[in-house]
Amino acid sequence: MKKTLSLLLLSIPFLCMAQTKKPVDGFFGIKFGADSVAVKAAVLAKGGVLNEKLSEPGNMVFSNINYETWKNATLYVGLLENQVYKITLGIIKIEPENVFGDYKKIVKEINAVYGSGTAGSDKNTTITLWIDKNKNSINASTLSSAILTLTYKNNDLGPIGQRIP
Repeated sequence: MKKTLSLLLLSIPFLCMAQTKKPVDGFFGIKFGADSVAVKAAVLAKGGVLNEKLSEPGNMVFSNINYETWKNATLYVGLLENQVYKITLGIIKIEPENVFGDYKKIVKEINAVYGSGTAGSDKNTTITLWIDKNKNSINASTLSSAILTLTYKNNDLGPIGQRIP
């Protein structure tokens, strides 16, 4: 399964022929390139709580995040040289039968703003990926029928090994 998922994740960028209608420049009120002070202010203003035990240099973790139908989700903010390059919203669903419905709703909403993404799946994972002209990306995924994630990523600010060529 890991090989299938890896191949899927590696092939999606090459399969994406259409670019997003709108540039991908951040998520949840956080712009790519913002510093940790701006991140903390933006998330706390929306009711999030900084989890200091899980946060570390380069990775801020917030709990109590409410977004769309996602209640009490967790927000992970990746920073490199104190600049945001990745924002991930994740939730473990107590009612797994709603996971795919929630996933389809989020994909539909993102499609309305950014244009149609490219979808792929294997036995336990479903992924939709959007890439803009600067190779910044959005990745919506379900993992093993109980986990939803939504990741916004800046291609230029992240670690070199994680960039789309």
